[in-house]
Amino acid sequence: MENWFIHIQRYFSRKKALFFGLLLLLMALLGGLVSQLRFEENISRMLPGSEELVEVNRLIESSGFMDRLFIHVYADGDVHPDSLTELADQLAERLSDTSYQGLIRTFEYQLTDEDQQAVYNYLSDNLPYFLSEKDYRYWINACNPIPSSLSFAVVTI
Repeated sequence: MENWFIHIQRYFSRKKALFFGLLLLLMALLGGLVSQLRFEENISRMLPGSEELVEVNRLIESSGFMDRLFIHVYADGDVHPDSLTELADQLAERLSDTSYQGLIRTFEYQLTDEDQQAVYNYLSDNLPYFLSEKDYRYWINACNPIPSSLSFAVVTI
């Protein structure tokens, strides 16, 4: 295998003009292919098109969540909740600074009661799309303790 590379190197060391011509042609070809790439802002179009996912994608697109960035502050291990609150306050203070006004259209640090109710309604109306079969089993067992001698079936929507 290494003999091929040695022969190629020897061939092109004698014909440098051909080597640079082929190199420029390859670069032009790759540049042309790269220029054809189109970026997609809607990441939900990359998901497979099953019926459940189509409905979830429709819900996500119609909800306006695609235009928002959510930041969830958490820590692994033993961290005092007040330190997380302080960190979130500092982050909110920095993001609400006037130097970011051209980049951030609106900034909401805490949800209003109406927004919390809207999120609750959205989740309760569309709960079957967010739960897996494992979640259903957990809730059935938590709500109705069934003796281990009985069996049951879980039907997912």
